[in-house]
Amino acid sequence: MAKSVENFSKKPQKFMSSSFNRSELRRVAKYYRLVSWAILASIGVNVLLVLSASSPSTQIIAFFVLIGVGIFQFYVLYNLGTSLKFPGVLLVLIVLSVFIPILALALLAYMHSRAMKLFKSAGVKVGFMGANPDSIKDE
Repeated sequence: MAKSVENFSKKPQKFMSSSFNRSELRRVAKYYRLVSWAILASIGVNVLLVLSASSPSTQIIAFFVLIGVGIFQFYVLYNLGTSLKFPGVLLVLIVLSVFIPILALALLAYMHSRAMKLFKSAGVKVGFMGANPDSIKDE
């Protein structure tokens, strides 16, 4: 089998390269797993923001949690975007929009679907929390 994995989807992929070698797939899998955690954290922050509307002390806690989750999302989206070989302009737009909670959640879902398509086209098994980087072996 060849060292690169071709993307066999019928639609051309506009925003990412069509071939990845096994080490690149492992890197994508590593950050893809973190996307699942970032989605859960984003949902939790959105719920906390809604619940904290009536309590000033809870709003302070929600603010600091929002900052922490935003930094984590920034890290995940940047690394997943670079490992998916997104162009710089799109990557900058994605990363800058992290601190808008609902938009960040939508972007995480978008990045999740792009990585899922990549793994399906490469024949990599994906579980509930993403693909296991250790399951992608060099051939």
